[in-house]
Amino acid sequence: MKLPEVKLPGDGAAFERFVKLMRTERERHMRKWGSRAHSLEKWIAIIAEEFGEFVQAANDHRIGAFGAGLTPILEELVSTAACCSACFEETLEPGIENGKSVVLHCTH
Repeated sequence: MKLPEVKLPGDGAAFERFVKLMRTERERHMRKWGSRAHSLEKWIAIIAEEFGEFVQAANDHRIGAFGAGLTPILEELVSTAACCSACFEETLEPGIENGKSVVLHCTH
């Protein structure tokens, strides 16, 4: 499955930094919990919970809560992305590799 090439904003350095942070977080997850064979429904719950923490951090920053800088927002965003990656790696990709049909539609 080949996705169309796209040009990232700027020189792509921000994207590369984010991917590096996400990979580091994903590796931390693997050291802490190992491979987790969750159902898709369980992954949805995990990702929703992580996304909720991201939203909470963003709201805390917006209202000026004590100590609510940008760091907690970035940490939660990276953690959410790492969980999305784990869901793909451990739940979706094995199905794709076993011949299940997947069609990705990337639109704006």
